[in-house]
Amino acid sequence: IGGGVVINSKMYLGRGNAGELGSCTIKYDGPKSKFNNGSLDSFISTKAIKRDYGKEPISLKSKKAWNSIGSKLGIGISNMVNALDPDVVVIGGRITGAWKFFSKKMMEAYKESGFNSGAKLVKAELEEANVIGAASLVK
Repeated sequence: IGGGVVINSKMYLGRGNAGELGSCTIKYDGPKSKFNNGSLDSFISTKAIKRDYGKEPISLKSKKAWNSIGSKLGIGISNMVNALDPDVVVIGGRITGAWKFFSKKMMEAYKESGFNSGAKLVKAELEEANVIGAASLVK
């Protein structure tokens, strides 16, 4: 679960890893992941979905599973919003192909978690927006 922070139309990198949403802890005693236990990655990455549901995200049909994924994503986004107070959060990448399955629970969890200063959550217009964004950094 990647992420990026744009401030004044410029990518903010921090010391090199700013915006790594997947590393945010959403349940400190949750599953182990590469960097820390209970991170968003440990719950909703492709690897975690395969581990927990035995299927690729694209094949996952369980409403209960997508509700859980959406809720956890909403909590992770809420953590970032509480820390950075952005105007907008754009959700992109392959997961947007399942938007209709998880977005309602994501929005509910986002609104219920933390201060949430009113940042809008929107779906990226391009499913591969993350790739285009990363490529633009190489220029």
